[in-house]
Amino acid sequence: MSYRSTRVFGCGLLCALAVAVFAPHAQTVVIHPDQTPPTETPDASLIAQWGNNASAVVVGSAQVLTTRHQGGGIGTRVTVDGVDYIVSELAEFGSADLRLATLRDLDGNIARFDDYATLYTSDNTVGQTVTLAGYGMGNGEATPTGVTWDSVTTNDTLRYGANHIDSANVSSFGSFSTSTLLIDFDRFSGVPGEAALAEMDSGSGWFVDTPDGWLLIGLGAYVSQFGLSAYGDVNWGIDLTVYRDQIDAAIAAQQIPEPTTVGLLGLGAVGLTRRRRTSNAI
Repeated sequence: MSYRSTRVFGCGLLCALAVAVFAPHAQTVVIHPDQTPPTETPDASLIAQWGNNASAVVVGSAQVLTTRHQGGGIGTRVTVDGVDYIVSELAEFGSADLRLATLRDLDGNIARFDDYATLYTSDNTVGQTVTLAGYGMGNGEATPTGVTWDSVTTNDTLRYGANHIDSANVSSFGSFSTSTLLIDFDRFSGVPGEAALAEMDSGSGWFVDTPDGWLLIGLGAYVSQFGLSAYGDVNWGIDLTVYRDQIDAAIAAQQIPEPTTVGLLGLGAVGLTRRRRTSNAI
């Protein structure tokens, strides 16, 4: 896999300073005006709404992955498959624009998701076609140079699109330095369902369709400019293959004992012989 270093400049959450590249944080999926969204997609229950300004992906029985730049933290509301949860624990990964959040329901019980995304297990990222899935802005108007974003202000609608990973690099945005995957918005030579990121797509899922099912390869993060997906614009996603082992370890560390196990531990305490168990960001 080849890497090149790109510096993504940003100021806060709403704007980006450009020297060679504008890189605002990412938003929702915008579809090429001559294309339609893909019909074969990851299940909607895998994609979550992070607060009211971003997306996330369910990756464990109680965990979601998202980016850091959009803000929020302990106590943030996360909506999964129409149900609200609250972030109760966070794990971060050095300087990367990436975090793992453990969720509890509104009664304080640990979340119990039956379905969650599996991480992509190969280091072969460049050249892969990815399905993008996120909440946020969609298509506004088609122009000669691209597609404007619509005017929605909340992350209420899940949208899908597709693109092709062109390269991988290390990107800097604010205080973050993160391994990233790059896609661009092609006018004539894109994939079916060609799409770009838009506002509130930060934390959106990038999935690869494999014989083993949909595997999560990246998270939407940065765009080249705000308000318009111009043909040729670059979008950046967090390269989860680089952080895969750390993510797996963090999920394992945040696992909560099943109710039956908790019950056994309680019984053991009263005398039963049981063993204990343990670029612009969008």
